[in-house]
Formats: sequence, C-alpha cells, structure tokens
Amino acid sequence: MLHVKNLKVDFEVDGRRIRILHGVDLDLEEGETLGLVGESGCGKSVTCSAILRILADNATVTGEVMYDGTDLLKLPASKMEQIRGKDITMIFQDPVVYMNPVKTIGNQITEVIHLHEKCSQAEADKKAIDLLTQVGIPHPETRLKYYPHQLSGGLCQRVMIAMALACKPKLLMADEPTTALDVTVQAQILDLLRGLNKKLGMATILVTHDLGVIAENVKRVMVMYAGVVVEEGPVDIIFKKPAHPYTEGLLNSLPKMDGQEGDLIPIEGSVPAPDKRPQGCCFGPRCKYMTDECLKGQPKLTTINGTHRCACFHPVNGTFGGQE
Repeated sequence: MLHVKNLKVDFEVDGRRIRILHGVDLDLEEGETLGLVGESGCGKSVTCSAILRILADNATVTGEVMYDGTDLLKLPASKMEQIRGKDITMIFQDPVVYMNPVKTIGNQITEVIHLHEKCSQAEADKKAIDLLTQVGIPHPETRLKYYPHQLSGGLCQRVMIAMALACKPKLLMADEPTTALDVTVQAQILDLLRGLNKKLGMATILVTHDLGVIAENVKRVMVMYAGVVVEEGPVDIIFKKPAHPYTEGLLNSLPKMDGQEGDLIPIEGSVPAPDKRPQGCCFGPRCKYMTDECLKGQPKLTTINGTHRCACFHPVNGTFGGQE
C-alpha cells in the first residue's frame, strides 16, 4: 500500500541546503507493522513527516511516495489534506505539545471527525465517546469535557491515538509513542496499538530507538543511521545475526536478560550532524571494522539473503556490499 523510493529531504538554513535524508526506500504491505529504529538524529521522524508532508516550509522533498498508486508528493495541498488525518495519520511522541491546551478533549476529537466526515455534533460526540472507550479511557463521557492538562501523560497519549483513529485510517505512523511514559504505561500503550492493528487491519510504522520495543511488536525492521537505511529485514534474523556493524553495536549495547554478567559495550562517538557527514561511509568514524575502502563512498543497500539487506562494504556476516 505504501512504496517510498529514493526519498530525499533538504533543509535550507542560513542560505545553505543541508541534506537530512539521503535516498530512503520503504515498502509497506496492508496490515503490516514495520519498525524504524536508530539513535536520535538518524532521520526516522523526518521520514514519517516527509511522507505526510508536514515538514517546515524550508524543507525540500524529492523522490516518490506512492500510496495506493498515487504519488503523495505530487498531490495539490487540498488533496493531501483529504488524505492526511483520514487515510494516513500520525501519533507524536509528546502528545501534550500537539494538543490544544485551550480546547477540551471532546472538541479536539470531534474537530477531526467533522473535518473528514459529514455528521451532526451529536453523532460526532457519540463517535468521540466510542473512540475513548476503544482506547481504554474510563468514564469517556466525563473525560470529553477535560482539558489536556487535566490528564496524565498516558491518558493524553491514548487521546492522541483516539484522534488518529477517528476516521479509521489505513496507515498509522507512531513516532516514539511511549518515550515520556513509565514502563507500565508503555506496555499498556503498545498492547493497545497491537490490538488495534489486528482489530482494524491497519498498517503501522513504529518509530523508536528501543530495540526491545521492536523485538516485541514488529516482524520487519529498518535500521537507519545519518539519514540512510543501513539494514533491513525480518526481526528474528537481524536480532540473531545482524549484518551491519551499527546494528551489531546497538544490540551489544543492550543489557542481557539471560543472567550472564558483563559490561555493556557502547558505540563510541555520536551520530554526525547533517552538515558534517564524514567522507565515505556515514558510520565509518564509529566503526571498528573500517578500512580504506570505506572512505570511497556510501555503500548501497545490498541483498544478503532473501529479504535481509545491508549497506556495508564489510558486513559482520562476511557478505560484501557495493558502492552507490
């Protein structure tokens, strides 16, 4: 249902064009849940925002974003507004920031309903109550009259999910939906998203830096670094036998749950700023396997086995990639 090809995003800052995404490819089937993982600054949120066309005015987006056979990047703004919020919706990582503090929860949910559907206020209110019930908010009739500051972070996140589901979307993008929540509420929100995915049959893109969340909630994962996809494939394969040194480093930095003791192995350094990308492979300066060959250019995403792909000249499993 979604086919993204060679997606590039540039931002103009102080008269300079700075590239954030360097040709991202992404495919999503109906009802599938895809994970996007990587450190902060790797381009995960920008990818989702570019698909929805909600980036700032100083951004330039090129490539293809084919949704049900239509290139979203070529649609006029009026047509895109009909798709955004109805067919494709997004849950943001800090719900309070994206909710209007001077409008009640009910007003904000019914506003979404009225934007895409013709119905009376009474019908919209009933739909809002049903949505709050669906996402597990107790006493929905009363909560409709609440303002965002009167709800906890977990309840605000549930309200955001209700708003996103108001028009029964075909695709939901969840951008770090559990970042600001405690562990118990995180589990509840993720269980809710899993249940809704199965019940409604909608496709989901789950954005997170938490590999534990990825392991439990998706079957296929894309690992992003510095604006490029460095590895893609089934979760069970990538977690057992990662091919890219960055993926290997992310997994090695996790605490072990099998009872074995040992120090965590961090990845030295940090994600480079978009305007200070290194020569050659973007992960090269942090990679323990780097050679002179890695300075020649950014490796292309190459198929290793079946649906498992990796962008590296010297993958951990020994299969060699190529240069773009």
